[in-house]
Amino acid sequence: KKDTARKIYLKKRQELSSSEFEENSSRLIQNTIEHIKKYELKCVHCFLPIHKMDEINTAPIIQYCW
Repeated sequence: KKDTARKIYLKKRQELSSSEFEENSSRLIQNTIEHIKKYELKCVHCFLPIHKMDEINTAPIIQYCW
């Protein structure tokens, strides 16, 4: 199931235009940082992106937490 889900969402990401991808990524990063602020989280687990897999750049989240 996990492998199938990964393939499905990789395909969905690859189908986005670059502007849609950037817009969605920005929104996700902004929402994540707001969530961290709202709940005053002290520990956050964040993966580093694999660019060849068209994953979002999580650096802004990591920088905010640092």
